Amino acid sequence: RAYVPRFAPTYLRSAFEWRDVQWTRQLPFSGRMGEYSGDGFTVDLPGNRSDAAGILSDLWNWHWVDTATRAVVVEVSTLSTNVNVVTSTRLVFEFGPTGSLKGTTESRAARVLFLAPSLDAGGPLAVFLMQLLMLVAFLVYTSFTFVLMYKTLRGFLGDNPGKKMRASGCRKSLSIIAHMFYHYFSYGWNVVDWAIIVTFLVHMGYRIEV
Repeated sequence: RAYVPRFAPTYLRSAFEWRDVQWTRQLPFSGRMGEYSGDGFTVDLPGNRSDAAGILSDLWNWHWVDTATRAVVVEVSTLSTNVNVVTSTRLVFEFGPTGSLKGTTESRAARVLFLAPSLDAGGPLAVFLMQLLMLVAFLVYTSFTFVLMYKTLRGFLGDNPGKKMRASGCRKSLSIIAHMFYHYFSYGWNVVDWAIIVTFLVHMGYRIEV
């Protein structure tokens, strides 16, 4: 959905197009006056101060913010190379139905070594080695879980599971699979093992996505 003024500059047209949360990739948050989802109208400001000021002036002149606007969110990410810290700052300006204006600021910081591998001496190298050790330990743990699972299922069937299913046919194989997994997961610690593996994989997936 686009709400572009008739004679607005071409480079501002994308700023008047409504974007859903799949496009903006923003998380919902709570303000002082209400709840805000991740969708809306967005514009990327350049790093140059004069260029950014010119875009903001044009947005104001072409009524990008009007009486229907309930909040303007400004997000800035900065990197301090002296201490290798990334800071994400969110400025929220909320407009009340009576014309009131309230602003809030939220900043979160994290060291770069927790976001990207680093071989610099000291803390960054120690964190990288710990991450590598954790990955190796997880691979060993996962391999051990698979081996233990195979031995458990083989002991339950009294034969190689794959060989048993090939000899049983398609329909009976489904019944064998159901009985095998019921027997395996009826032991609580097996459920815990797989819960740990799945949780770790989900965590790593989120880290890679971020």
